[in-house]
Amino acid sequence: MAPPTAPAYFACMQQACDWDTKKCAPLGGDLGDRRCATGCFTQVECPNALGHLQSVLRPEVTQVLAWCYTLGDCAEVRACEDGVLTEI
Repeated sequence: MAPPTAPAYFACMQQACDWDTKKCAPLGGDLGDRRCATGCFTQVECPNALGHLQSVLRPEVTQVLAWCYTLGDCAEVRACEDGVLTEI
């Protein structure tokens, strides 16, 4: 089941021509920080919307992504993240 913030987020995203996820999603979450702390992403990839999107992701998705960022090998981290994000 989607968090209660999800319908408002997706309604905003449908109206936002520039697809500015930070404008639409409520603040909160540390997934973006965890993602960058792995050292597996470039400076360009690190300022991402995961911290903002965390509040609209299902809890099990957030938990799996958090686990992905604990993996030691960057290839595994990226593959894990890709697998999770393609499923949502």
